[in-house]
Amino acid sequence: MFRLVALLFLCSAESLCVPEGLGGGTRAIGLAGAFVAIGGSEWCTTSNPAGLSSLDGWQAAAFLCPGQFGMKELRTTSIAMAIPFGTSGFGVVGRQFGFDLYRETSVSVGVGKTFVGGVSVGGTLNATRIAIERYGSVVTSSANCGALIDVADGVHLGFEWENVAAARIGSTGEALPQTQSFGFCFELSRTSRLCLESEKDIRFPFELKLGYEQEFLDVVTARFGLANNPQKMAVGIDVRVSQITFSYAGYTHPQLGWSHQIELSCTLSR
Repeated sequence: MFRLVALLFLCSAESLCVPEGLGGGTRAIGLAGAFVAIGGSEWCTTSNPAGLSSLDGWQAAAFLCPGQFGMKELRTTSIAMAIPFGTSGFGVVGRQFGFDLYRETSVSVGVGKTFVGGVSVGGTLNATRIAIERYGSVVTSSANCGALIDVADGVHLGFEWENVAAARIGSTGEALPQTQSFGFCFELSRTSRLCLESEKDIRFPFELKLGYEQEFLDVVTARFGLANNPQKMAVGIDVRVSQITFSYAGYTHPQLGWSHQIELSCTLSR
């Protein structure tokens, strides 16, 4: 009974925003979501499109959460691709969440560009289809914008505004989630980073996030993160073999337990 109640709550309270930030890559999850000030990833399309301007090369990834909190009904799959163009970058992310009775399918297309002074800006357009068994389906759209600033050597500031125009769901008028994220990434060394972030959903209190990652021998990267509202502890690891990377991330909810995610990605250098 508890699992059923949790399932219904998550599908209603977190709908139109894949629960707990799922579908945005294992790196972000392993850092407990403290990802807004990190650029150069194919997942920047949905976390902060300004980061698409600093891609190292063509990138592609496939992500799977087989069942959030062990519930197969909360399955999430995502694919992402990003391509650099000089001081600009283009990215696409496709995501699907849910099961036969309730399903969300979304496509996000983003672009980012770097200007003089280490300032990058970007924008993302999202289209989401929500389908509920015996109730039909509806398609809604929204837009995100973001910025990245190199404030000092090894210090980056990031900002993202999700659902800028306060879009709503078709004729129902239900509001889509609208959040603002602000954070810093400190490059402590060539192989270690500390990330701090604050996120505000207009419906909920501030969420504070902290993440740390450490690379070992250019082959393995380990991550750890903490967040509140709700309290969350996250871990993650990457293993790279040539241009292929296998990643795992997991996080725990104080009442619902652990969720596990895996990702396979590939980078083709410029």
